[in-house]
This record gives sequence, C-alpha cells and structure tokens, in this order.
Amino acid sequence: MENDLTIIPVLNKIDLPAAQPEKFAEELANLVGCDPDDVLKVSAKTGLGVDALLDRVVAEVPAPVGVKDAPARAMIFDSVYDSYRGVVTYVRVIDGQLNKRERIRMMSTGATHELLEIGTNSPEMLSADGLGVGEVGYLITGVKDVRQSKVGDTVTSMHKGAEEALGGYKEPRPMVFSGLYPLDGSDYPCCATRWTSSCSTTPPWSTSRRPPRPSVSASASASWACCTWT
Repeated sequence: MENDLTIIPVLNKIDLPAAQPEKFAEELANLVGCDPDDVLKVSAKTGLGVDALLDRVVAEVPAPVGVKDAPARAMIFDSVYDSYRGVVTYVRVIDGQLNKRERIRMMSTGATHELLEIGTNSPEMLSADGLGVGEVGYLITGVKDVRQSKVGDTVTSMHKGAEEALGGYKEPRPMVFSGLYPLDGSDYPCCATRWTSSCSTTPPWSTSRRPPRPSVSASASASWACCTWT
C-alpha cells in the first residue's frame, strides 16, 4: 500500500468445514481499507471462485511496462537444480525478447550460454520459442552450477545485447545460520564469553542472543543465534 500497488483481497480455503469467510472477509477489508463485499472468496482445491479472481487480476493489475524492440533484459528471481537438465533459471523479461537456441549473457559475470530450452510454467513447464516483454518463465542452458544463475542478475542476448543491467543487483553473500547452546545451563556465561571473544577476532562471524520464548528445550532460551558468511 505504501508503494501504491494494486491489492486484490482474497480469502482461500473457504471449502474447509471450519472456514468463516464472512468474519474474516470483514477483518481483511479493515486491514486493506476496502468493502467486505470486495473480498474474493476462493477455494484453490475445488476451483470455486478462481475464475472470478483471474478476471479481477486482468481487470485491475496494470500490464507490464517494457520496450519490445529494445535489447533483451530479463531479471533472474529464482533458480533450482534439476538432476537431468541442470540449472533451471526463472526470469521475468523486462525488455526485448529471448529466443530458444540463441546465446545469452549473464551481465554480472559475463558468462555466456546457449539457450537449450525456454518456456513458461502453468503450472507444469511448457516449452516455447521465446519469452517477450512482461512474460515470466524459465531458461535451461545445461549448466550444472546453480551459482551461475544469481538472483537479481540480468540476462541479455549475446548478439546486440543490453549495455546496462537492470538496477538493484547486489552480489549475494552465502550465509550459514545455527543455534548454539550449552547442555548445562550453568555453562552459559562461559559459552557467551568465548563466543563474544571469537566474534571480535573473526569479523565474518555475527551472533545475537535469542529473544526469550517458549521452547521444547529447557536450555534453548539461553542459546545464541549465529551466522557466518564467506
């Protein structure tokens, strides 16, 4: 709401026996500032109300803005590894067009690949000849290293590609999170002292005391949340 984006209020799972759609429609309406009658009631399981939701999305959500004839620029928003096809990269095309069998370039690293497959998800993967402005889909290049498809990076065409990447990209920092606590609660002061000392001499480490909250472990309330990055 702060960004002046279109919000479509929807209640899901209204097919459940314990569902109270009227009650929660009023609560949701108060939250987003609309009339309770404007809250759509949907069951993704049975399909009830889904057609009305899709029609509302088409009617109210602004169409994607981009330049069709500009050099291709697509934003990577996710990637997964498939044991048979390698890395599957999910993108949204902002400008131009990406086509099957053309060579593409990752703008943050300069790495180039051939587009072996390109398509959309609806929800299964459907191969296509290409993706245009505003379309969301997947790319497969045969690459086996998921680190070559960095979230936030810009994909462009190798031939007559874009010179400027999409804004907002930052190099991701791999992190490992863990919770550490002593088996004996009386050892906590010693443990805390050692961790504080380690953090002061090892800059990549960061720790924070867990906020008090109920736990199945009697000593978890006296634990430390810890993360490290490379």
